Amino acid sequence: MKTYYLLIHILLLSAVCASCSKEEGGNTPEPELPATPKLSIELNSRDIATKADDDYTPTKELEGIYDYYIYVVDAATNQVEAAVSGTAQSVDKVSVDDIEVEEGKKYVFAFANLKRIESDPIITDILKLTEGASAYGILSNDQTTQAVSFFAGKETNPLLVDGTHHIPMSALMDSTEVSAKERGYVKLDLYRMFAKIEFEFTNKYEGEVVIEEIKMDGFQNGNVYLMPHKFFPAMETEMEKDGVGNYKAQDKRDYAPFLPSGSYGEIVQPIVLNGETITLDAAPKKMEGSTPTYPKSSGHIYYVNETDLATTREQTPSTRFQISLLMTMDDEKVTKPISLPNHTYIRRNDHMIIPITISDYPLNWPSATAVPRLPAIPTICKQV
Repeated sequence: MKTYYLLIHILLLSAVCASCSKEEGGNTPEPELPATPKLSIELNSRDIATKADDDYTPTKELEGIYDYYIYVVDAATNQVEAAVSGTAQSVDKVSVDDIEVEEGKKYVFAFANLKRIESDPIITDILKLTEGASAYGILSNDQTTQAVSFFAGKETNPLLVDGTHHIPMSALMDSTEVSAKERGYVKLDLYRMFAKIEFEFTNKYEGEVVIEEIKMDGFQNGNVYLMPHKFFPAMETEMEKDGVGNYKAQDKRDYAPFLPSGSYGEIVQPIVLNGETITLDAAPKKMEGSTPTYPKSSGHIYYVNETDLATTREQTPSTRFQISLLMTMDDEKVTKPISLPNHTYIRRNDHMIIPITISDYPLNWPSATAVPRLPAIPTICKQV
């Protein structure tokens, strides 16, 4: 019974104390405020490797993300809420977390390696963007509003890529909803703005061959659009369905590059690749019953602007890219032209491999199955 009364007294005392606490303004904790809305962004260097089975080349380390620029724009006000830049720790991937923004819908833009073209007026305006600035007329999801140039003065193709000159990259804009209850997350693929051409040489001629000069005719050095082609995801999906070694999808006119007005079918001076010569040892003598191993030289890589030889994007042109080799064979200077019959355009981020065989046989056109990475490339023969 005493225990019962004691319990009642304790409960009453607790109630009185609680009442006093409220009246006297006690230390009742304030309700917890909502968390600050935050956004996480992941950037990836996208290897389409179109026109090639494998995108590994000796220059691959030079082609990734070195410095990056991220802009988060409020969809309602078109103001920049976050401008984040930095040096990438990995050439393949960059992750940026805890970007503080307001709640609502956000547009996210991303670029990489813009320093080499920072003098271009469009790039200059982008690099000046800071938090609170208006992105109107500077950042746009409309690909056809912003064209940039990689050439100034007397510069011509091929584009230089080395330890200090990296390939500018851009990503398709994405959007996300951000709230205090759910962290926003955006994953963007960065596409190179240049195309890559790689030559592979095989010598079946029974004599040393020295390639002294390569000319590539038809690649334009005008303007290209800042933003990637919106058809890239659909093209990649179709290519995956086609399977490795089947490039029907990527060669459709539907996936020809969009170029600024005046850049279609532009006539330019041939790209002359001087510099180091390429020496191929003589092929072994043919012996009955043996399979010879022919001298090869690969990894000769050059960068060019994306180009369409058509005068309009809808047209199917009759002209093709032309390659011309100046070689020394048996101490004799030989010039040989090559036409790339299946190719009338090359897109940004493409990796076009051109295998060329030098031989004393008659001119030979390999089938698409014989050279799966780039079908219908001719054998070069010395006239004897």
